[in-house]
Amino acid sequence: MVTNNKQKLRNSSLFFLLLGVVATLLITLVVAFVIFEKSDAAGELNTSSTADTANRNSPEMVLVEGGTFMMGCTSEQGGDCYNYEKPAHQVTLNSFYINKFEVTFGQFSRFIEETGYKTDAEKSGICYLRYGDSWRVFSGVNWRFDVNAKIRSNSERNHPVIYVSWADAVAYCNWLSDKEGLERAYSGAGNSVSCDFNANGYRLPTEAEWEYAARGGRKSKSYKYCGSNILGEVAWYDGNSWGRTHEVGKKLPNELGLFDMSGNVWDWCWDWKGDYSAVSQVNPTGPQWGQYRTLRGGSWSENPSYGRVGARGIISGNYGYNNTGFRVARSRM
Repeated sequence: MVTNNKQKLRNSSLFFLLLGVVATLLITLVVAFVIFEKSDAAGELNTSSTADTANRNSPEMVLVEGGTFMMGCTSEQGGDCYNYEKPAHQVTLNSFYINKFEVTFGQFSRFIEETGYKTDAEKSGICYLRYGDSWRVFSGVNWRFDVNAKIRSNSERNHPVIYVSWADAVAYCNWLSDKEGLERAYSGAGNSVSCDFNANGYRLPTEAEWEYAARGGRKSKSYKYCGSNILGEVAWYDGNSWGRTHEVGKKLPNELGLFDMSGNVWDWCWDWKGDYSAVSQVNPTGPQWGQYRTLRGGSWSENPSYGRVGARGIISGNYGYNNTGFRVARSRM
């Protein structure tokens, strides 16, 4: 009898011990799930969006339905606007398409492999690296390098390409159009490039198109940044980038499903830099001539102000920079 009671006691103790272990495991799983959900909701790494863009034959294009919006220093920009973002003005655009992601290192590599194209950084031997608030001129650095002037490894194939000039981006667009049997949007060379906006081939977005898409087009919720009022949810910038680029599509998208419209790298736009007018415009394409090209979106090296939907970057289009890339657009499919 005593032996049976001891055996029952041992069995009972073992049962409750196992029950405690199972309960602990369940609690751990629940807590981990909640933490993961909260992390994703706060704009941490977005693992669901990261298809291997480097190996895609064609860019993923998103339709941006035409409409009318206020461009420039609008109310949701707060007091962060710069003078060259003023005045806010009404713009009406036709529908167009824009790349879901920025062009990646892997995609640009394929362009070089197939054409033997030499970028401006390779031809001139120099490019510019951003360090804090200043630029440093480097020689021998080009699109094959990372932000710190080190050769990129294959693990960065899905990072945005950098050190590409405005003209390099134009050449890529024409190659992609040829590859898909489309009409070239661009003709000419250097500062004499012209754009046929009626062609169905690839091109750079205009400043107005870029900003309209960044704001969410017809689905806009009037966010300060591209898809959120909290920059860290949608962007890699100087406060969270650890001083480097990141794989495209790892933050949350905006209302149209576009990634990295704020942060990661600046996007080249078609336009020469020009002053804004208070007069309403239809399908504006910028000045006919200028000294500087426009950039949009901010980058891994910039402060939050440059990640705003209305923020403009202005720089020479003749060089490559370690915080600048591009995404493509099309007038029609």
